[in-house]
Amino acid sequence: SAMQRMIAKYVDTFRKDDAERLRKGDIEEGLDRDSSWVKRLRWVQHFGSRNKLSIFKAAEWVKAKEATGQQ
Repeated sequence: SAMQRMIAKYVDTFRKDDAERLRKGDIEEGLDRDSSWVKRLRWVQHFGSRNKLSIFKAAEWVKAKEATGQQ
């Protein structure tokens, strides 16, 4: 079906992206650079021009609560 062809196309594209990332590594990634994973999931569009540092700190807080078993 058309849906299966479209899914196969995107799976192939993602495999190529992953292979390229593995070949080159993620040396250019960091707080101000977007990783392949972030691009694929389109988080940049979701977060827009929001302060990435405050988002990072909020995520760290959530991880810390999870590690200590708090809710």
